[in-house]
Amino acid sequence: MSRDKQRLLDYLDHILQAIARIHDYVQDDESAFLASSLVQDAVIRNFEIIGEYQHETCRKRQPTVSDRS
Repeated sequence: MSRDKQRLLDYLDHILQAIARIHDYVQDDESAFLASSLVQDAVIRNFEIIGEYQHETCRKRQPTVSDRS
């Protein structure tokens, strides 16, 4: 497996882990989420992680100008 392909799989794995954490943090109910700034911060951070890795996966998949010629 190429290094770029392995990196892409790693990014996707991190995204799935962040989604699972968000689910764990908010599965009880909305009031518990709203009552805890610690849980809110954890959820926000995991959304940031998803965004960062999503950006990396899109950047890796889009061809550069030199790739198009």
